[in-house]
Amino acid sequence: MRKNKYSLGEERNRNEEILNSLEIQVQERTKEINQLSLVAKHALNGVLIADKQRRIIWANQSLCNITGYSLEELVGKTPKMFQFEKTDPDAIVRINDCISRDEIVKEEVLNRGKDGREYWIELNIAPVFEKDVVTGYISIQTDISGRIKDEQKLKNSEEQNRRILENAAEMIHTLDVNGNILWANRSWMQNLGVTEKETLGRNIIDFMNEKTIVELHQVMPKLMSGKEVEDLECTFISKSKKSIELKGKTIPLMEGNKFVGSQAYLHNVTEMVNSQKIIKEKSLLQDLIMRISTKYINFPEDKLEQTVIESLRDIANFVNADRAYIFEYHVDKGYCE
Repeated sequence: MRKNKYSLGEERNRNEEILNSLEIQVQERTKEINQLSLVAKHALNGVLIADKQRRIIWANQSLCNITGYSLEELVGKTPKMFQFEKTDPDAIVRINDCISRDEIVKEEVLNRGKDGREYWIELNIAPVFEKDVVTGYISIQTDISGRIKDEQKLKNSEEQNRRILENAAEMIHTLDVNGNILWANRSWMQNLGVTEKETLGRNIIDFMNEKTIVELHQVMPKLMSGKEVEDLECTFISKSKKSIELKGKTIPLMEGNKFVGSQAYLHNVTEMVNSQKIIKEKSLLQDLIMRISTKYINFPEDKLEQTVIESLRDIANFVNADRAYIFEYHVDKGYCE
């Protein structure tokens, strides 16, 4: 009997220990839930809790502020109430697919509030499990309308700048880190007589003459160190094998401290360069004529042959010839010598 009473008392003690342990766990769990509830209630992001059928059972004030609905108006509804004709259907399909696989959802979605305001949210949805069974969902929603608006402004600005560059009189091209052409504007292709298909992906060296290729090796280290190259002069070769004289500048494209490519702004100065050459040649020719004419003024008769030879040498040098001749034409006999 004593043994049985002792066993009963021992069992009672064990039960008390279990009850105390469960009470402590419940208290800790309740404290944890209260803490989480407090965090969710005062979070800047919108927080929404839904049951397994995705019906809203609770939402914090931030979510009410984002959507314009009160908690009473939200409870019992599904988040589908925020969707409208501009909401991306593909994003909704991806969300549903993740939820059906009990996976965490992360999407950017365009929704509409109670007052008709359209707003972008970054949506994070996590399933709630109890004994490996999904019993509901917690959704955290961040209003990213400001960021999307800024990105759209930047995109519009980039598109506008691209249109300006595309229609610029300057020849403009963008290269990757290896010198391959990523983009060239209309003027660039027109001046070189090539199409977009014949341009993109090719290395810029394919369009340069030998002298410019050599100079490129001096320019690249400057660009790779993040320095612009002003007063750039180079010669490109068109599709029809004509030399295109160019002047301009090239700037490095950097991502942080990393060189990722370059962009050049060039002017076609071929006509100007050719005109300068013609003017220079005319000036040199006038100097040559003046110099030769001066030699024949009051020169000694015994130095006629030497003077003629010197004149021929000057003419040969002017036209880059290795020799020059004087022919005497006999009109009456019909031949020259």
